[in-house]
Amino acid sequence: MGLTIHYNISTQRRLTPAAVRELIAPLRDKSVALGFAEVGEWMEVGPDFPGAWHFPRDTKTAADVLPPQAGWLFYASPGEGSEGVLMGLCRYENVSGWRLQGFCKTQYSSCHGWEHFLKCHRNVIELLWAAEALGLRLKVHDEGELWESGSHAQLRGNLDKYNQCVAAFSGALKDAAGIEKFDLAAAQLARGRYPGVRGVSIGKNFDTPIESAEADYVACLRKVYAHADYIAVNVSSPNTARLRELQGRDGLERIVGALHSERVQLERSHGRHVPLLVKIAPNMDQEQLAALAATLRSLEVEGVIATNTSTDLSSLGADWPDAHRGGLSGAPLHSLSLSVIRQLRSALGPAFPIIGVGGIVSAERALATLNAGANLIQIYTGFAFRGYRLVEEILDALR
Repeated sequence: MGLTIHYNISTQRRLTPAAVRELIAPLRDKSVALGFAEVGEWMEVGPDFPGAWHFPRDTKTAADVLPPQAGWLFYASPGEGSEGVLMGLCRYENVSGWRLQGFCKTQYSSCHGWEHFLKCHRNVIELLWAAEALGLRLKVHDEGELWESGSHAQLRGNLDKYNQCVAAFSGALKDAAGIEKFDLAAAQLARGRYPGVRGVSIGKNFDTPIESAEADYVACLRKVYAHADYIAVNVSSPNTARLRELQGRDGLERIVGALHSERVQLERSHGRHVPLLVKIAPNMDQEQLAALAATLRSLEVEGVIATNTSTDLSSLGADWPDAHRGGLSGAPLHSLSLSVIRQLRSALGPAFPIIGVGGIVSAERALATLNAGANLIQIYTGFAFRGYRLVEEILDALR
């Protein structure tokens, strides 16, 4: 998912592989001239090359996929955050001419700003225009519509829409998981052999009265205590009615007090101490945050996780449908999260553990979260849509 340029390059000329290499040689030179971040060498490919499959009936199934019989290709990286682009031509069995199908998702280069995104996206389009100028036949679907319109304003408008959709989708997906799935999740956790730190989020069922919420939290704690390295006490999911009322002093004292009492028994039974961290919402004013900080200190929890998804959907526009309303996640959440973390650090002092989360979709945002006062960070939406590349970027920035 994400704003992507899809392309199909072909020629019906009867060419030898050597003639194909000569025909498309200017494309690599063009990539260098445009200032692509990285431009690979030419690769002569055959049936064992995995990255240039062809789907002759436009149906991407295993039955239809064809490996190249011959071809010349090179990879080029438009810039940080963007997927790479594969350029060249290949010949396929029982398919006339030479061709290449490919795509390049540029959306997440926007994590580094509009100008960086524009450079990445436009460079891919410029490269495709250069292919067309060589007399090659092109079919292009640009989800940013720069190929069709040439308009930077149109591209920016489409980028904003895609960023909004990713943020809304991520929040809705995360909020959709309910406590009714908790037994299954707990069983999977027990079977797991993951060697790293495992945090488990607990909360109340959507139909449990707020006055009886502590029973659900305690039940969840019992199920996962033996397998968790820490517990996130979620009192801030926006899709559970009235849940955020538990962020007030009375609510937190009732929930955390019940968990403390139960943990004493579980600690004796399992011979291990599992920390409790409270996960809070980003939509609080300074007075509410100051009161929350005082409550957290008095309850002697081991830390706070800031923040959950946001109920403020103004960045999605006034016409966002009610049926798709929920917690906003992803890039638009970052500024709210930073503000909360700064205020908490000021109120809680230097020693109180804070895990920062919310809108961390780039290394720069990870560093900003740490600089705001977080001791640790979590990535959710950024990892879902950028995967290990985001982890590598953050680790490189921290070295």
